[in-house]
Amino acid sequence: MKRSRPNRVARALTALASFAYFFMWAGGALVLIALPLLKAFGGAGFYYGLELPVTVPAVQTMVETASGPAPLTLDEVRGKLSLPISSMSWSLLALLWSYAAAAFALMLLFLHHLRRIFQRVRAGAAFDMENAVRLRTLGLLLMALAGLRAVAELATSIAVRRGLGPDSSLTVPTGFHPDLTLVPVALVLIALAEIFRRGAELEYEQSLVV
Repeated sequence: MKRSRPNRVARALTALASFAYFFMWAGGALVLIALPLLKAFGGAGFYYGLELPVTVPAVQTMVETASGPAPLTLDEVRGKLSLPISSMSWSLLALLWSYAAAAFALMLLFLHHLRRIFQRVRAGAAFDMENAVRLRTLGLLLMALAGLRAVAELATSIAVRRGLGPDSSLTVPTGFHPDLTLVPVALVLIALAEIFRRGAELEYEQSLVV
């Protein structure tokens, strides 16, 4: 009875990772095929959403708190710009398509390795060298996703700035703004990879003794 419960958990995690993996395949293919078709055939009413840093005039206000009035300064703002696909330039569409393709590829690789880890756990081989390598790969893929997002944001910010009209009130800075929220998770995965590697070595040494 004690061994069946972990097996059920492993099966559930494997099924969930497999569903996410195949869903990402289908969703990514649909998006990558639909983007050029919507542009070519004038898909009115369809937009591509871009999250961009936006420069706004300095705004400061007073907020009532339990400790008394406190000044609140609007420092960093992010906006979502919805660009009509039918009227955007082909060069900008190619840039956005390339970013989407690279992001989908990295996420598919991430989900593939995650599935394989759960499959090895379900098979009763959690601490093996294969899982250690895959955990390290997951960490590196997260860092690659963070770097890709920063580079893509810089490139799209430059493209959007060039495409703004002369009377536009929108100001988009073009600095490099890497997303550091994924880095701690990536480092934890890399550290776990070393733990799994050591566990695999101990299991191997124990099998030789027995």
